Amino acid sequence: MLDFSAARRRRIDRLLDAVGVGPGTRLLELGSDGGELAIRAARRGAIVHSVTSSAVLRAAAVRKVVAAGVAGRVHVRLSDLRSIRRPLGGFDAIVGAVLPSAGTLARLLASDGRARSAAWGGMPYSSAHPADDR
Repeated sequence: MLDFSAARRRRIDRLLDAVGVGPGTRLLELGSDGGELAIRAARRGAIVHSVTSSAVLRAAAVRKVVAAGVAGRVHVRLSDLRSIRRPLGGFDAIVGAVLPSAGTLARLLASDGRARSAAWGGMPYSSAHPADDR
């Protein structure tokens, strides 16, 4: 029998590795996946800002985040991309099923920030080197 949950955790970990998520990372998750990615990032020491346009996914994510004991490190908002404010210094990393335009990424990311799409093998983006696949 296939264990899809283990495969999903490995995929999330590879995505978090690709954008360098660790202690103190300011991570923006575009389109909450119901909390699993945010929880895994918070357990690495990241501060996670997760946004979704789905009230159902937001509620599921909040429940899971609280149950996992990482509510102090994860903030889940019902919002859209246009209302996201850049924190002082920018986000260190942005992940999402679909990434916004390069201009929006540049506005939200720190000067050395990274972004990666979770879909189709993980399209890379680096604000320091926009064409770099690091």
